[in-house]
Parts: sequence; structure tokens; C-alpha cells
Amino acid sequence: MLIKANNIDDLWEIILKLKDIIPFEQSAFYLSFSVSDNSDEIVVSEKAQIPDPNRILISYNLRSNEGWALCVKLSENDHWPIFENNLLPDDQFIFIKRYLPFVLLKLKSYQNKSAHTIGHLAMSLDGRIATKNGKSQWIGNKKNQIHSHRMRALADAILIGGNTFRKDKPQLNVRHVSGDDPIRIVMGDGDYEFTETPNSEDIIWIKSYKSKNSNIKELIVERTDEGFKCDKLLKALFNKNILSVYIEGGSLTLSSFIKSKTLDILQLHYAPILMGSGISCITLPEISEIGQAITFIDHQTEKMEEEWMFTGVINYDLNG
Repeated sequence: MLIKANNIDDLWEIILKLKDIIPFEQSAFYLSFSVSDNSDEIVVSEKAQIPDPNRILISYNLRSNEGWALCVKLSENDHWPIFENNLLPDDQFIFIKRYLPFVLLKLKSYQNKSAHTIGHLAMSLDGRIATKNGKSQWIGNKKNQIHSHRMRALADAILIGGNTFRKDKPQLNVRHVSGDDPIRIVMGDGDYEFTETPNSEDIIWIKSYKSKNSNIKELIVERTDEGFKCDKLLKALFNKNILSVYIEGGSLTLSSFIKSKTLDILQLHYAPILMGSGISCITLPEISEIGQAITFIDHQTEKMEEEWMFTGVINYDLNG
């Protein structure tokens, strides 16, 4: 049976439901969703027999006899879900391809026993994310803000560095779309003031030493001269049932995950401006040859009104 979603809002609500009910601990599954004509309740049934162990088949029914079925492949060797059936209008199919992978990739977290990571930055064409004094509002457009809040709603946690927290005091919640707020994580050794942050007792503070008088939840992670041991951090978060971490900044924090080869997916939103100075997007160790540059296994670029966004799965194998 083919099923058709009525609009983007319907698709978004279904994606949010998937985040909560998919059995990520399984390597493959078959779920069927239906919504009755007289109720907003979504009924979920899991089939005992999986049609194909390398495929995830998800079918939806949205108060209609029409619709669509989506077949997704995500095996151990796949880095990004492969969408095989395009039975939706173009705008809806693009929307599904943009956001559904970030739900399904939680399967990878169970395979690796470690939280997976998505980094996002808005930047100028010459790679600047803020002026030298730290001003960054608003490099990205309204659509990028909405996108960022969708990503927050899909992630289990949102992470920023201590410097970003100190300068911007961001709310780190979901405001522009429907969805639950992610767990907030601040990473850094330093003297940070949390008292002015609403519900600060829910923040997880990543640091390398334990405070004597802290009312904040602390997660102690080993640190070296190169920075925090990000691999150990992500395994510790997985053990707290945090499967996905959305990293919004700053530059040094995002760069530290790339240096440690623990950033899985990078999103860069390009605004059509040239700043000529300011804080660089990413800072990595110097290379002597172009062949030493980090590449991407899968990537795509899409237009967001008058701006563009790049999304790529990072390839850390220089021979690949």
C-alpha cells in the first residue's frame, strides 16, 4: 500500500516519533505506523520476521488511504542510509532525506557502543564563523536557524565548548520547531557561571577534574595536552543512554573532535558574505600535501533560500 503524507509538518511529527520508538538496539527491524481518522494516536507494530536483515522497512499511514513506503538500507558497511523508493512529492522526499538519517544513524551508536556526533557551523564564504570579538549573529539565515533547531530536536544532547558558553550564554533549546529539548553539555576546564542559565542543574559539565562545590552534573573525562579524550567521552555518554550528540561550537571544540577522529558528520552552512577577518571555522594541524587533507565518504550540498549547506560523512582514512 502506498501512503502519502499531507505536508512537511506531518513528516516532521513522524520523524520525531521514530526517534522515541525505534528499537535501536536491534541491527534491523520492521515497523508499521498508522494513525486513525479519529485520533492522533500512532499505533506501532513490530514484525517478528524481518523481510531482509540488511534493510529497514518503515511504512506510514497518515489519516488517508493513500501514502508511501520507504525502504532504507543501513548495514555495518554503510555510512549513510540509502533511500530506494521515491514515492513522495519532491519537497517531502528532500525533507525525509535531510532528517531521517539522523534518527536511523543511532543504530551505528549501538554497533560502536559510542555516541555518534554531528557538527554544525554557520560561516562566511571565506570560512569565518564570527568576528574577532566573537560576534556571530546572524551569519546564517532564518532557514538555517530552523534547521539547527530541528537537529537539536533529533539529537539526544547538544554540546558546546566552555568559551562559547561563557561568551554567548546560549539557551540550547528547541524554539523554532516542535520537539523536545536535548540534554545540554558544556565541555571545558574553566570557571563558568551557570547560575544565570535556566534549569542549570540539568546541564552536564565535561571536565578533567571534580569541583569541590558544584551543583552542576559533572562528567570527568581524561585530558591530555591535545585536549579531552573525545573517544572516552562519547563512550561515557553512550553508557548514559545518550546516542547522538549535536555539536554547535565553537571552532576549537569542533576542531578537537575532528583531530581525535570522533566527529562523524559535518554540516557547514555558507552565507554569501566575505568577512576578511575573524574566527576561523576549523583549525587543524598543518599539512604539507593536499593528499593529507581530510575528505568525505558521502556528501551533499543543498540550497537553503539564498544560502547553501554542506553535509558530509568524514573520511579519516587518508588511503581511502
